[in-house]
Amino acid sequence: MNLPVAVRRALDWHEDPRLIAWAATPVGRVAMWTAAALLLPNKSRLLILPLLALFLVFPERRTDLLALGALWVLFDRLSGAARVAGPLPALAGMLLVLGVLWVVFRAARDFRKLPKWIQRYPVVILHVSLYGSVGLAYALPRVVPLDRGSLLWVLVTSFRKVVPFLVWRCGYMILAGKRGSAAKSRFRDHLFYCLPVWGGTLTPFGKGHDYLQQTRAKTREEIGAVQLAGLKLLALAWIWTAAQRLLRAGLNGEPDPGLSGLLGGWHLEVPTLARAIAAGGKGELFAGALWVCLGIELIAITLDLAIHGHFIIGSLRLFGFRVFRNTYKPLLATSLLDFWNRFYYYFKELLVEFFFFPTYLTTFRRWPRVRIFAATMAAAGAGNLYYHLMRDFGETFLVPPGETASRLACRLLYSLLLGLGIFASMLREQKRRGKPASPAGRWAALRRLRAIAGVWLFYALIHIWSVKPATLGFADRGRFFLSLLGL
Repeated sequence: MNLPVAVRRALDWHEDPRLIAWAATPVGRVAMWTAAALLLPNKSRLLILPLLALFLVFPERRTDLLALGALWVLFDRLSGAARVAGPLPALAGMLLVLGVLWVVFRAARDFRKLPKWIQRYPVVILHVSLYGSVGLAYALPRVVPLDRGSLLWVLVTSFRKVVPFLVWRCGYMILAGKRGSAAKSRFRDHLFYCLPVWGGTLTPFGKGHDYLQQTRAKTREEIGAVQLAGLKLLALAWIWTAAQRLLRAGLNGEPDPGLSGLLGGWHLEVPTLARAIAAGGKGELFAGALWVCLGIELIAITLDLAIHGHFIIGSLRLFGFRVFRNTYKPLLATSLLDFWNRFYYYFKELLVEFFFFPTYLTTFRRWPRVRIFAATMAAAGAGNLYYHLMRDFGETFLVPPGETASRLACRLLYSLLLGLGIFASMLREQKRRGKPASPAGRWAALRRLRAIAGVWLFYALIHIWSVKPATLGFADRGRFFLSLLGL
Protein backbone atom coordinates (compact mmCIF):
# COMPACT_ATOMS: atom_id res chain seq x y z
CA MET A 1 0.00 0.00 0.00
CA ASN A 2 1.49 3.35 -1.02
CA LEU A 3 1.55 6.36 1.28
CA PRO A 4 -1.32 8.39 -0.30
CA VAL A 5 -3.68 5.41 -0.04
CA ALA A 6 -2.67 4.79 3.58
CA VAL A 7 -3.23 8.45 4.45
CA ARG A 8 -6.63 8.43 2.73
CA ARG A 9 -7.72 5.35 4.65
CA ALA A 10 -6.57 6.90 7.91
CA LEU A 11 -8.54 10.07 7.23
CA ASP A 12 -11.63 8.08 6.21
CA TRP A 13 -11.58 5.83 9.27
CA HIS A 14 -15.28 6.48 9.83
CA GLU A 15 -16.12 4.71 6.55
CA ASP A 16 -14.52 1.38 7.53
CA PRO A 17 -17.26 -1.30 7.13
CA ARG A 18 -16.00 -3.26 10.14
CA LEU A 19 -16.11 -0.18 12.36
CA ILE A 20 -19.59 0.68 11.13
CA ALA A 21 -20.83 -2.85 11.88
CA TRP A 22 -19.28 -2.67 15.36
CA ALA A 23 -20.88 0.74 16.02
CA ALA A 24 -24.31 -0.87 15.57
CA THR A 25 -23.68 -3.41 18.37
CA PRO A 26 -24.65 -2.69 22.01
CA VAL A 27 -21.00 -2.28 23.01
CA GLY A 28 -20.42 -0.04 20.00
CA ARG A 29 -23.37 2.18 20.91
CA VAL A 30 -22.01 2.64 24.43
CA ALA A 31 -18.64 3.55 22.95
CA MET A 32 -20.30 6.05 20.59
CA TRP A 33 -22.08 7.72 23.50
CA THR A 34 -18.83 7.87 25.49
CA ALA A 35 -16.97 9.42 22.56
CA ALA A 36 -19.76 11.97 22.14
CA ALA A 37 -19.52 12.84 25.83
CA LEU A 38 -15.81 13.60 25.35
CA LEU A 39 -16.16 15.56 22.12
CA LEU A 40 -19.34 17.61 22.54
CA PRO A 41 -18.85 21.23 23.68
CA ASN A 42 -19.80 21.96 27.28
CA LYS A 43 -22.72 24.23 26.39
CA SER A 44 -24.63 21.46 24.58
CA ARG A 45 -23.43 18.38 26.43
CA LEU A 46 -25.95 18.58 29.27
CA LEU A 47 -28.97 18.43 26.93
CA ILE A 48 -27.71 16.27 24.08
CA LEU A 49 -26.20 13.39 26.05
CA PRO A 50 -29.39 12.24 27.83
CA LEU A 51 -31.37 12.45 24.58
CA LEU A 52 -28.61 10.63 22.71
CA ALA A 53 -28.62 7.82 25.27
CA LEU A 54 -32.37 7.38 24.81
CA PHE A 55 -32.04 7.57 21.03
CA LEU A 56 -29.43 4.80 21.01
CA VAL A 57 -31.90 2.57 22.85
CA PHE A 58 -35.07 3.73 21.06
CA PRO A 59 -34.03 4.97 17.59
CA GLU A 60 -37.63 4.80 16.36
CA ARG A 61 -38.54 7.52 18.89
CA ARG A 62 -36.04 10.00 17.46
CA THR A 63 -38.56 12.72 16.57
CA ASP A 64 -40.35 12.47 19.91
CA LEU A 65 -37.09 12.75 21.84
CA LEU A 66 -35.89 15.74 19.82
CA ALA A 67 -39.29 17.43 20.18
CA LEU A 68 -39.02 16.95 23.94
CA GLY A 69 -35.57 18.51 23.78
CA ALA A 70 -37.05 21.42 21.81
CA LEU A 71 -39.33 22.24 24.73
CA TRP A 72 -36.30 22.42 27.00
CA VAL A 73 -34.52 24.66 24.47
CA LEU A 74 -37.49 27.01 24.52
CA PHE A 75 -37.59 27.05 28.33
CA ASP A 76 -33.86 27.72 28.46
CA ARG A 77 -34.22 30.67 26.09
CA LEU A 78 -36.88 32.12 28.38
CA SER A 79 -35.07 31.30 31.61
CA GLY A 80 -34.31 34.98 32.18
CA ALA A 81 -38.03 35.78 32.25
CA ALA A 82 -38.58 32.82 34.56
CA ARG A 83 -36.02 34.18 37.04
CA VAL A 84 -37.66 37.60 37.05
CA ALA A 85 -41.37 36.71 36.93
CA GLY A 86 -41.53 33.09 38.08
CA PRO A 87 -42.36 29.83 36.31
CA LEU A 88 -46.03 30.45 35.48
CA PRO A 89 -45.55 33.64 33.42
CA ALA A 90 -42.58 31.94 31.72
CA LEU A 91 -44.87 29.02 30.89
CA ALA A 92 -47.30 31.52 29.35
CA GLY A 93 -44.44 32.86 27.23
CA MET A 94 -43.62 29.34 26.08
CA LEU A 95 -47.25 28.75 25.14
CA LEU A 96 -47.28 31.99 23.14
CA VAL A 97 -44.23 30.91 21.10
CA LEU A 98 -45.61 27.40 20.63
CA GLY A 99 -48.89 28.99 19.54
CA VAL A 100 -47.06 30.92 16.82
CA LEU A 101 -45.41 27.72 15.62
CA TRP A 102 -48.76 25.88 15.72
CA VAL A 103 -50.42 28.51 13.52
CA VAL A 104 -47.60 28.25 10.97
CA PHE A 105 -47.76 24.45 11.11
CA ARG A 106 -51.50 24.44 10.44
CA ALA A 107 -50.99 26.83 7.54
CA ALA A 108 -48.35 24.47 6.11
CA ARG A 109 -50.35 21.29 6.67
CA ASP A 110 -53.53 22.77 5.17
CA PHE A 111 -51.71 24.84 2.56
CA ARG A 112 -54.14 23.97 -0.27
CA LYS A 113 -57.03 25.29 1.82
CA LEU A 114 -55.48 28.72 2.29
CA PRO A 115 -56.78 31.71 0.31
CA LYS A 116 -55.26 31.97 -3.16
CA TRP A 117 -53.50 35.24 -2.38
CA ILE A 118 -51.70 33.59 0.55
CA GLN A 119 -50.78 30.55 -1.54
CA ARG A 120 -49.24 32.85 -4.11
CA TYR A 121 -46.92 34.71 -1.69
CA PRO A 122 -46.74 32.53 1.44
CA VAL A 123 -43.15 33.31 2.46
CA VAL A 124 -43.58 37.06 1.96
CA ILE A 125 -46.73 37.05 4.08
CA LEU A 126 -44.98 34.97 6.72
CA HIS A 127 -42.08 37.42 6.97
CA VAL A 128 -44.32 40.47 7.06
CA SER A 129 -46.45 38.86 9.77
CA LEU A 130 -43.62 37.63 11.98
CA TYR A 131 -41.21 40.54 11.63
CA GLY A 132 -44.13 42.97 11.84
CA SER A 133 -45.25 41.34 15.08
CA VAL A 134 -41.72 41.53 16.46
CA GLY A 135 -41.66 45.22 15.58
CA LEU A 136 -44.92 45.73 17.47
CA ALA A 137 -43.47 43.85 20.44
CA TYR A 138 -40.59 46.34 20.51
CA ALA A 139 -42.91 49.33 20.06
CA LEU A 140 -45.49 48.30 22.68
CA PRO A 141 -43.37 49.16 25.76
CA ARG A 142 -42.85 52.65 24.34
CA VAL A 143 -46.60 53.19 24.19
CA VAL A 144 -47.84 51.19 27.18
CA PRO A 145 -45.62 51.15 30.28
CA LEU A 146 -44.96 47.56 31.32
CA ASP A 147 -44.03 46.50 34.82
CA ARG A 148 -40.96 44.31 34.78
CA GLY A 149 -42.10 40.83 35.75
CA SER A 150 -45.75 41.31 34.75
CA LEU A 151 -47.46 38.75 32.53
CA LEU A 152 -47.63 41.16 29.57
CA TRP A 153 -43.94 42.01 29.99
CA VAL A 154 -43.06 38.30 29.90
CA LEU A 155 -45.18 37.71 26.80
CA VAL A 156 -43.65 40.65 24.94
CA THR A 157 -40.12 39.71 26.01
CA SER A 158 -40.62 36.07 25.04
CA PHE A 159 -42.00 37.00 21.63
CA ARG A 160 -39.21 39.32 20.61
CA LYS A 161 -36.51 37.05 22.06
CA VAL A 162 -37.52 33.82 20.30
CA VAL A 163 -39.55 34.64 17.18
CA PRO A 164 -36.67 36.17 15.14
CA PHE A 165 -34.83 32.87 15.59
CA LEU A 166 -37.86 31.05 14.11
CA VAL A 167 -38.54 33.14 11.02
CA TRP A 168 -36.44 31.20 8.48
CA ARG A 169 -37.28 27.87 10.10
CA CYS A 170 -40.96 28.70 9.72
CA GLY A 171 -40.13 29.57 6.12
CA TYR A 172 -38.91 26.02 5.53
CA MET A 173 -42.11 24.76 7.16
CA ILE A 174 -44.19 26.80 4.72
CA LEU A 175 -42.12 25.51 1.79
CA ALA A 176 -42.89 21.95 2.95
CA GLY A 177 -46.56 22.90 2.91
CA LYS A 178 -46.27 24.39 -0.57
CA ARG A 179 -44.66 21.17 -1.86
CA GLY A 180 -47.35 19.07 -0.18
CA SER A 181 -44.91 17.13 2.01
CA ALA A 182 -46.29 18.67 5.23
CA ALA A 183 -49.85 17.48 4.58
CA LYS A 184 -49.46 14.29 6.60
CA SER A 185 -46.87 15.52 9.07
CA ARG A 186 -47.26 16.08 12.80
CA PHE A 187 -46.47 19.17 14.82
CA ARG A 188 -43.53 17.41 16.48
CA ASP A 189 -42.04 16.68 13.04
CA HIS A 190 -41.41 20.41 12.71
CA LEU A 191 -40.95 21.44 16.32
CA PHE A 192 -37.58 19.71 16.72
CA TYR A 193 -35.86 21.63 13.91
CA CYS A 194 -37.49 24.94 14.82
CA LEU A 195 -35.99 24.75 18.32
CA PRO A 196 -33.02 22.44 17.72
CA VAL A 197 -31.10 20.86 20.57
CA TRP A 198 -27.92 21.19 18.48
CA GLY A 199 -28.22 24.97 18.50
CA GLY A 200 -27.50 27.27 15.59
CA THR A 201 -27.96 30.79 14.31
CA LEU A 202 -30.86 32.42 12.49
CA THR A 203 -29.75 30.25 9.56
CA PRO A 204 -31.28 26.76 9.97
CA PHE A 205 -28.46 24.20 9.88
CA GLY A 206 -29.99 21.09 8.34
CA LYS A 207 -32.65 23.26 6.66
CA GLY A 208 -36.17 22.02 7.35
CA HIS A 209 -38.67 19.17 7.20
CA ASP A 210 -38.04 17.94 3.64
CA TYR A 211 -34.25 17.79 3.79
CA LEU A 212 -34.21 16.17 7.24
CA GLN A 213 -36.72 13.54 6.11
CA GLN A 214 -34.55 12.72 3.10
CA THR A 215 -31.37 12.40 5.14
CA ARG A 216 -32.80 10.35 8.01
CA ALA A 217 -30.85 7.12 8.60
CA LYS A 218 -33.19 4.23 9.45
CA THR A 219 -31.33 0.99 10.25
CA ARG A 220 -28.87 0.69 13.12
CA GLU A 221 -26.01 0.20 10.64
CA GLU A 222 -26.95 3.38 8.78
CA ILE A 223 -27.25 5.28 12.05
CA GLY A 224 -23.86 3.97 13.19
CA ALA A 225 -22.22 5.12 9.97
CA VAL A 226 -23.71 8.61 10.27
CA GLN A 227 -22.75 8.86 13.94
CA LEU A 228 -19.14 7.96 13.16
CA ALA A 229 -19.10 10.76 10.58
CA GLY A 230 -20.51 13.05 13.24
CA LEU A 231 -17.78 12.12 15.71
CA LYS A 232 -15.20 12.89 13.06
CA LEU A 233 -16.66 16.39 12.62
CA LEU A 234 -16.63 16.98 16.38
CA ALA A 235 -12.99 15.93 16.53
CA LEU A 236 -12.16 18.22 13.58
CA ALA A 237 -13.91 21.10 15.36
CA TRP A 238 -11.50 20.77 18.29
CA ILE A 239 -8.51 20.58 15.93
CA TRP A 240 -9.64 23.74 14.13
CA THR A 241 -10.24 25.41 17.49
CA ALA A 242 -6.60 24.80 18.43
CA ALA A 243 -5.48 26.08 15.01
CA GLN A 244 -7.61 29.19 15.38
CA ARG A 245 -6.22 29.98 18.83
CA LEU A 246 -2.68 29.51 17.56
CA LEU A 247 -3.35 31.78 14.59
CA ARG A 248 -4.90 34.53 16.69
CA ALA A 249 -2.22 34.34 19.38
CA GLY A 250 0.83 33.77 17.19
CA LEU A 251 -0.04 36.08 14.30
CA ASN A 252 -2.52 38.63 15.68
CA GLY A 253 -1.07 38.77 19.20
CA GLU A 254 -4.40 38.21 20.93
CA PRO A 255 -3.99 37.14 24.61
CA ASP A 256 -4.44 33.41 25.16
CA PRO A 257 -3.51 32.11 28.63
CA GLY A 258 -3.45 28.53 27.38
CA LEU A 259 -0.82 29.32 24.74
CA SER A 260 1.25 31.92 26.58
CA GLY A 261 3.67 29.30 27.89
CA LEU A 262 3.96 27.56 24.53
CA LEU A 263 4.68 30.75 22.57
CA GLY A 264 6.57 32.54 25.32
CA GLY A 265 4.76 35.77 24.51
CA TRP A 266 6.07 35.74 20.92
CA HIS A 267 3.83 36.84 18.05
CA LEU A 268 4.16 38.52 14.66
CA GLU A 269 2.06 41.56 15.56
CA VAL A 270 -0.05 41.34 12.41
CA PRO A 271 -3.28 43.17 13.33
CA THR A 272 -6.71 41.77 12.82
CA LEU A 273 -8.58 43.24 9.87
CA ALA A 274 -10.85 45.23 12.21
CA ARG A 275 -7.86 46.83 13.95
CA ALA A 276 -6.17 47.61 10.65
CA ILE A 277 -9.33 49.28 9.31
CA ALA A 278 -9.71 51.29 12.51
CA ALA A 279 -6.14 52.50 12.02
CA GLY A 280 -6.96 53.46 8.44
CA GLY A 281 -4.11 51.34 7.10
CA LYS A 282 -1.63 53.79 8.61
CA GLY A 283 0.85 53.68 11.45
CA GLU A 284 3.79 51.31 11.34
CA LEU A 285 2.14 48.95 8.87
CA PHE A 286 3.34 48.78 5.28
CA ALA A 287 1.22 47.76 2.28
CA GLY A 288 2.55 44.19 2.26
CA ALA A 289 1.53 43.71 5.90
CA LEU A 290 -1.97 44.93 5.07
CA TRP A 291 -2.32 42.27 2.36
CA VAL A 292 -1.05 39.64 4.81
CA CYS A 293 -3.66 40.89 7.25
CA LEU A 294 -6.37 40.29 4.63
CA GLY A 295 -5.25 36.72 4.00
CA ILE A 296 -5.03 35.87 7.68
CA GLU A 297 -8.50 37.28 8.27
CA LEU A 298 -9.97 35.10 5.51
CA ILE A 299 -8.40 32.03 7.11
CA ALA A 300 -9.65 33.10 10.54
CA ILE A 301 -13.28 33.64 9.51
CA THR A 302 -13.23 30.32 7.66
CA LEU A 303 -12.00 28.59 10.82
CA ASP A 304 -14.66 30.37 12.89
CA LEU A 305 -17.41 29.16 10.59
CA ALA A 306 -15.98 25.64 10.30
CA ILE A 307 -15.71 25.23 14.08
CA HIS A 308 -19.24 26.43 14.72
CA GLY A 309 -20.67 24.40 11.85
CA HIS A 310 -18.78 21.22 12.69
CA PHE A 311 -20.08 21.24 16.25
CA ILE A 312 -23.66 21.72 15.05
CA ILE A 313 -23.59 19.28 12.13
CA GLY A 314 -21.61 16.76 14.19
CA SER A 315 -24.31 16.90 16.87
CA LEU A 316 -27.05 16.60 14.25
CA ARG A 317 -25.37 13.52 12.77
CA LEU A 318 -25.27 11.90 16.21
CA PHE A 319 -29.05 11.63 15.89
CA GLY A 320 -28.80 9.84 12.56
CA PHE A 321 -29.27 12.64 10.00
CA ARG A 322 -26.88 12.29 7.05
CA VAL A 323 -26.67 16.03 6.39
CA PHE A 324 -23.98 17.94 4.52
CA ARG A 325 -21.23 19.83 6.28
CA ASN A 326 -21.73 23.55 6.60
CA THR A 327 -18.12 24.36 5.65
CA TYR A 328 -16.08 22.04 3.42
CA LYS A 329 -12.59 23.10 2.26
CA PRO A 330 -13.60 26.50 0.84
CA LEU A 331 -10.00 27.71 0.81
CA LEU A 332 -9.24 25.11 -1.88
CA ALA A 333 -12.03 26.33 -4.17
CA THR A 334 -10.95 27.35 -7.66
CA SER A 335 -13.99 29.50 -8.50
CA LEU A 336 -16.06 32.10 -6.70
CA LEU A 337 -19.17 29.96 -7.12
CA ASP A 338 -17.44 26.90 -5.65
CA PHE A 339 -16.26 28.94 -2.65
CA TRP A 340 -19.78 30.23 -2.07
CA ASN A 341 -21.08 26.64 -2.07
CA ARG A 342 -18.43 25.45 0.36
CA PHE A 343 -18.01 28.38 2.75
CA TYR A 344 -21.45 28.65 4.44
CA TYR A 345 -23.53 25.95 2.82
CA TYR A 346 -26.76 26.38 4.78
CA PHE A 347 -26.82 30.14 4.36
CA LYS A 348 -26.25 29.68 0.63
CA GLU A 349 -29.07 27.14 0.57
CA LEU A 350 -31.36 29.58 2.37
CA LEU A 351 -30.67 32.27 -0.23
CA VAL A 352 -31.17 29.80 -3.09
CA GLU A 353 -34.42 28.37 -1.67
CA PHE A 354 -36.08 31.67 -0.78
CA PHE A 355 -34.66 34.09 -3.36
CA PHE A 356 -32.87 32.43 -6.30
CA PHE A 357 -35.45 29.81 -7.31
CA PRO A 358 -38.55 32.05 -6.91
CA THR A 359 -36.90 34.70 -9.08
CA TYR A 360 -35.52 32.25 -11.62
CA LEU A 361 -38.86 30.48 -12.08
CA THR A 362 -40.94 33.62 -12.53
CA THR A 363 -38.87 36.24 -14.38
CA PHE A 364 -37.17 36.84 -17.77
CA ARG A 365 -37.98 33.43 -19.24
CA ARG A 366 -37.13 34.59 -22.75
CA TRP A 367 -33.68 35.87 -21.80
CA PRO A 368 -31.68 33.08 -20.11
CA ARG A 369 -28.66 35.20 -19.19
CA VAL A 370 -30.76 38.02 -17.78
CA ARG A 371 -32.79 35.41 -15.92
CA ILE A 372 -29.68 34.02 -14.23
CA PHE A 373 -28.43 37.52 -13.45
CA ALA A 374 -31.74 38.53 -11.85
CA ALA A 375 -31.91 35.31 -9.78
CA THR A 376 -28.29 35.60 -8.65
CA MET A 377 -28.67 39.23 -7.62
CA ALA A 378 -31.94 38.39 -5.87
CA ALA A 379 -30.13 35.75 -3.79
CA ALA A 380 -26.53 36.88 -3.21
CA GLY A 381 -27.46 40.55 -3.49
CA ALA A 382 -30.95 41.46 -2.28
CA GLY A 383 -31.52 38.33 -0.18
CA ASN A 384 -28.13 38.65 1.48
CA LEU A 385 -28.82 42.31 2.24
CA TYR A 386 -32.31 41.59 3.62
CA TYR A 387 -31.11 38.76 5.86
CA HIS A 388 -28.38 40.83 7.48
CA LEU A 389 -30.49 43.97 7.84
CA MET A 390 -33.13 41.96 9.71
CA ARG A 391 -30.52 40.16 11.79
CA ASP A 392 -28.69 43.39 12.69
CA PHE A 393 -31.74 45.64 12.73
CA GLY A 394 -30.90 47.30 16.04
CA GLU A 395 -27.28 48.15 15.29
CA THR A 396 -28.17 49.29 11.77
CA PHE A 397 -31.30 51.38 12.26
CA LEU A 398 -31.47 52.25 15.96
CA VAL A 399 -28.47 54.59 15.67
CA PRO A 400 -28.06 58.19 14.44
CA PRO A 401 -29.03 58.69 10.77
CA GLY A 402 -25.44 59.20 9.65
CA GLU A 403 -24.38 55.90 11.20
CA THR A 404 -27.36 54.15 9.63
CA ALA A 405 -26.42 55.44 6.17
CA SER A 406 -22.80 54.39 6.62
CA ARG A 407 -23.68 50.87 7.78
CA LEU A 408 -26.26 50.43 5.06
CA ALA A 409 -23.73 51.51 2.44
CA CYS A 410 -21.19 48.92 3.70
CA ARG A 411 -23.66 46.04 3.58
CA LEU A 412 -25.12 47.18 0.26
CA LEU A 413 -21.69 47.36 -1.39
CA TYR A 414 -20.72 43.94 0.00
CA SER A 415 -23.94 42.34 -1.28
CA LEU A 416 -23.61 44.00 -4.69
CA LEU A 417 -20.00 42.87 -5.16
CA LEU A 418 -20.81 39.34 -3.98
CA GLY A 419 -23.74 39.04 -6.38
CA LEU A 420 -21.76 40.35 -9.35
CA GLY A 421 -18.82 38.09 -8.56
CA ILE A 422 -20.95 34.97 -8.31
CA PHE A 423 -22.82 35.85 -11.51
CA ALA A 424 -19.53 36.25 -13.39
CA SER A 425 -18.34 32.93 -11.95
CA MET A 426 -21.58 31.21 -13.03
CA LEU A 427 -21.12 32.44 -16.60
CA ARG A 428 -17.55 31.24 -16.60
CA GLU A 429 -18.58 27.81 -15.31
CA GLN A 430 -21.22 27.57 -18.04
CA LYS A 431 -18.57 28.16 -20.70
CA ARG A 432 -16.47 25.38 -19.19
CA ARG A 433 -19.19 22.74 -19.43
CA GLY A 434 -17.94 19.64 -21.21
CA LYS A 435 -14.30 20.58 -20.62
CA PRO A 436 -12.03 18.87 -18.07
CA ALA A 437 -12.29 20.49 -14.64
CA SER A 438 -8.51 20.42 -14.20
CA PRO A 439 -6.61 20.42 -17.51
CA ALA A 440 -3.50 18.27 -17.44
CA GLY A 441 -0.10 19.61 -18.32
CA ARG A 442 3.13 20.74 -16.80
CA TRP A 443 1.56 23.99 -15.57
CA ALA A 444 -1.69 22.49 -14.27
CA ALA A 445 -0.71 22.85 -10.61
CA LEU A 446 0.31 26.48 -11.10
CA ARG A 447 -2.95 27.26 -12.90
CA ARG A 448 -4.86 25.72 -10.00
CA LEU A 449 -2.89 27.77 -7.47
CA ARG A 450 -3.56 30.91 -9.51
CA ALA A 451 -7.31 30.16 -9.50
CA ILE A 452 -7.29 29.58 -5.74
CA ALA A 453 -5.36 32.82 -5.20
CA GLY A 454 -7.94 34.71 -7.27
CA VAL A 455 -10.76 33.35 -5.12
CA TRP A 456 -8.90 34.33 -1.93
CA LEU A 457 -8.29 37.82 -3.30
CA PHE A 458 -11.93 38.43 -4.18
CA TYR A 459 -13.42 37.21 -0.90
CA ALA A 460 -10.73 38.83 1.23
CA LEU A 461 -11.35 42.20 -0.43
CA ILE A 462 -15.14 42.18 -0.16
CA HIS A 463 -14.85 41.09 3.47
CA ILE A 464 -13.48 44.57 4.17
CA TRP A 465 -17.07 45.80 3.84
CA SER A 466 -18.65 43.22 6.15
CA VAL A 467 -16.13 42.63 8.93
CA LYS A 468 -17.34 43.40 12.44
CA PRO A 469 -17.74 45.63 14.37
CA ALA A 470 -20.44 47.69 12.70
CA THR A 471 -18.93 50.85 14.20
CA LEU A 472 -16.30 50.73 11.46
CA GLY A 473 -17.82 53.22 9.04
CA PHE A 474 -17.90 53.28 5.26
CA ALA A 475 -15.21 55.98 5.17
CA ASP A 476 -12.91 53.93 7.46
CA ARG A 477 -13.24 50.89 5.23
CA GLY A 478 -12.76 52.97 2.10
CA ARG A 479 -9.54 54.50 3.44
CA PHE A 480 -8.22 51.05 4.28
CA PHE A 481 -9.05 49.76 0.80
CA LEU A 482 -7.18 52.69 -0.77
CA SER A 483 -4.21 52.09 1.52
CA LEU A 484 -3.90 48.58 0.05
CA LEU A 485 -3.16 50.28 -3.25
CA GLY A 486 -0.65 52.62 -1.61
CA LEU A 487 -3.00 55.61 -1.82
